[in-house]
Amino acid sequence: MKKYLLFLILFFSPIVVNASRLDEEIKILENGDLLVRQSIAIDGDYNGFNLKLTYRYFENNFVLYSANDLEIVRVCESDKRKPLTEIGTCFSQVDFAQKGDSLVYTVSTDSTSHDFMLYNPSNRNKAFYLEYILKNVVVSHNDIAELRLNLLDSSFTEAMDNVKVTVILPKSTSDLRAWAHGPLWGNVTLSPNKDYVTFDIEDYEPNTAVDIRMTFDKTIVTTNKTTNVTMLNQIIDEETKLADEANAYREKVKEEIVKQQKKTHIMRNIYYFVITIWGITELYILHKVYHRFDKEYQSNFNHKYFRDFPSEHSPDIIEYLMNRNISSKGLSASLLNIIYKKGLLIKVNEEEKGLLTKKIVKAYTLISNDNNLKEPLTDRETELRTWFLNDFGNGHEFKLDDLKKVSHSTSESEKFIKKYNKWIKNARNEAEKCQFYEKNTKQKVWAAIISAFPALIIPFFVEYSALPVFFFLIGIFCLLYVVLCTKKTKLGIDLYNKWNGLKNFIKDFGNFAERDLPQIALWEKYLVYAHIFGLADKLRKEMEIKVPNIENYDNGLSAYDYIVINSLINDNVASTVNAAINSAHAKIASSNSSSGGGFGGGFSGGGGFSGGGGSGGGRF
Repeated sequence: MKKYLLFLILFFSPIVVNASRLDEEIKILENGDLLVRQSIAIDGDYNGFNLKLTYRYFENNFVLYSANDLEIVRVCESDKRKPLTEIGTCFSQVDFAQKGDSLVYTVSTDSTSHDFMLYNPSNRNKAFYLEYILKNVVVSHNDIAELRLNLLDSSFTEAMDNVKVTVILPKSTSDLRAWAHGPLWGNVTLSPNKDYVTFDIEDYEPNTAVDIRMTFDKTIVTTNKTTNVTMLNQIIDEETKLADEANAYREKVKEEIVKQQKKTHIMRNIYYFVITIWGITELYILHKVYHRFDKEYQSNFNHKYFRDFPSEHSPDIIEYLMNRNISSKGLSASLLNIIYKKGLLIKVNEEEKGLLTKKIVKAYTLISNDNNLKEPLTDRETELRTWFLNDFGNGHEFKLDDLKKVSHSTSESEKFIKKYNKWIKNARNEAEKCQFYEKNTKQKVWAAIISAFPALIIPFFVEYSALPVFFFLIGIFCLLYVVLCTKKTKLGIDLYNKWNGLKNFIKDFGNFAERDLPQIALWEKYLVYAHIFGLADKLRKEMEIKVPNIENYDNGLSAYDYIVINSLINDNVASTVNAAINSAHAKIASSNSSSGGGFGGGFSGGGGFSGGGGSGGGRF
């Protein structure tokens, strides 16, 4: 009975999802010091956290805004849900600790920073809490008091779901202004009573510097760090320039998204347009254009099946032959082709995964190899292998699971898309050299002019009748058809039909007896090109039935592992490309505008301009 009660309790209890977050409360003391209460909660597995607190900078004029010293008040653990209010057991300082220890820390200091190693493993499920005082930070000018402070520097290696920093003044002041520099989707909010400022960042990315700047009534502090300069107008000018640059970039991204939306809308309308007027186009023009520029040549191969490989072209080139386009399918198929040629060897490991229930799953690692290749790698395959080994691994190997991580970061998404577009461009240039398609640009000019004739005369007849609009639409369709239609060369149509025969064979070979099926080496190669034909899933299902009855692969993998690897590569590469494209600009486009006057709004770009403080580090 107790077991059933426990099950019901667990079933109906809300599931708590851990999230990484940084919470910080900074009190400006009347003497110009800062009392900082900082909590860092991270999810996943870890032994502890390395936190470097930098309080002094010497470059440029940042020394003016730096703290004179940093005094540690206490180091503790706290509740992850209420990190700044429910403080738990405090840590003990030790000279030496090792992974697995808990509630202890070591610290090394110099004239600019304190470097902490906080030992408290993830199984305690607590946040890391530090309380310290930054000495003599606030600067008093002739007209206002100023605080410049680095919150996070570029050495902070943790991704955070949320960063929230609240700066509290000794008392409210109508002269309060605040700015922040860092991710453009961050926000600055002044309290209604002008007695505190909140800085928020959703989805903080690792190694991103963040700093803040505030000005307020100088009479509410008695700092001895003073200047003889009137600063407010200069500060506003500096921050307005940064805000204008950030807002211009936001508008640029928004414009790009609007353009893309308009393009999608136009293409959708064209689609409907073509469907609607297909049967009523000018038959004479279409007939002539079709026979001259679109009707394919007679092929020497007219059979349904072709069991061998018609040519030695790489899969991305064949995708261009079949579709006159190269996409993520060509990329994933090329990666599979490298594996087939043994340019990448596969290592299988077992790993434990799962949040609530642990289970053992297989993890696949791809390792670079140049020995005993089945076939030489092409230049694009060598480029592709180097790209994936360097960006997803250590230059020698990478894990398949790591392909999904690129979309977690906007910067990494943009970096991936640049390399992806470059690879596609190089592949397309190589495919065009194969002369699969005819180029008839000059011959099409007169046909295009004739096709566009109704569109040219429509303005003169609109006011008299609605009928010319109908011919205008016909003219547009004919023009598009003439411009876009193309046909394959004799070489292209012969290869196309043979590769299409191979596609039919792969599609239907489940109906063949095993004695009529190819050797295992060809199965591997069939899997590569099945991705181009859109038959990968169907082929894998058939192989799960046929291959185990034949033999294992000569690379030592089981048939099942090889099938799974093909599926993972195809799915991961496709999802990586789509996710990277969709997420690269989403955060920036939706962010709030920056405020040059310091009255709240979005962050300005480029954090790390200030002095006085800054946190770096990450889990270990």
